Amino acid sequence: MSEARFVVNEQAALLTLFTGSSEYPLSPIWLREFSNAPEYLDARTQQRLFATHTIDPDLEFSRLTPVEQGVDVEFSDGYRQVFELQPLINAIDPDVGCPPKQTFTGELKTFDADGDDADMLEFFLTYGFAVIRNVGTDTDSMERYLARKQLEIRTTNFGRLFEVRTEVEANDLAYTSVAIGPHTDNPYRDPVPTIQCLHCLKNEAEGGESTLMDSMEAIRIIQREQPEYAELLLNTPVRFWFTDVDAELSEWRTIFERNQFGEIAIINYSPRLDFAYPLPPEQYRRFHQARQYLNDLLNSDQLELRFKLQPGELMIFDNRRMLHGRTEFDPASGARHLRGCYVDIDAMRSAYRISQRNRY
Repeated sequence: MSEARFVVNEQAALLTLFTGSSEYPLSPIWLREFSNAPEYLDARTQQRLFATHTIDPDLEFSRLTPVEQGVDVEFSDGYRQVFELQPLINAIDPDVGCPPKQTFTGELKTFDADGDDADMLEFFLTYGFAVIRNVGTDTDSMERYLARKQLEIRTTNFGRLFEVRTEVEANDLAYTSVAIGPHTDNPYRDPVPTIQCLHCLKNEAEGGESTLMDSMEAIRIIQREQPEYAELLLNTPVRFWFTDVDAELSEWRTIFERNQFGEIAIINYSPRLDFAYPLPPEQYRRFHQARQYLNDLLNSDQLELRFKLQPGELMIFDNRRMLHGRTEFDPASGARHLRGCYVDIDAMRSAYRISQRNRY
């Protein structure tokens, strides 16, 4: 943000904020919402003492004066304040104080359970996953670790915790030894769980490697190589459905979703549980081609990160960004037991912001 600056046109009473990559012509009403005088802002809570809808819709800049700290602004309602650059940049940050997302390349990196949380949180928010070692191999080790990090476990139809091991009468293919292709969990729920945790207790069987694929990179490739496919995956309704003795869950979603800024940034993908809307034949054929293209991409070596979790390691990943899977394993060759749960990503983002506040 070294290039960030205000540009003031005093004669025309126009104010523009440049961030280095974007420019924002600022509305007087928008800027007035950041009034920090004691009668307008509570210093302890940083909550407004007024409602933004009470601002005059005809509000204008009366005077704009560049100063060393930012810009001195006087409004047509008589209010005056020096506005600094950084608080306004923070207010329009698409990542809301978190590191920008990047696609991971290179050798797998792990973090110690008792190490620097700030480094692990930054890695997770940047790359969409993290592997934490030395969590322990007791059945409640993951719960203790998450409790120390103030991460609340979310209960789903699989319970508060779920055991990923072979079962005779499995209600999900995760509880068998077959290979599981790239997918996101629980797209049939509303809201979809945002972070999945998988804690390795035993992994002695031959095979059973964990796989991760970054949808962010897949989306980039599709938008560049097959933009029509990206639009079909973005706009075709798909019903995700799960049924069991005690649950029948169903939600209509699209495979790709936009974020609040209009970027395709979310994926819902579970090809064993999806039922697309009955489009006209030719349109459905194109949608099917788009779905095939995505599947081939997600199963390609260029996107797959493959590794074998070791006992005591905990893998966490963003379930609305990262797809996960597993290679086939031989249950006769040894025990394989992972314990899983879901937590909310907003708690991770909050922890990162607090770590940065304390670090600097």
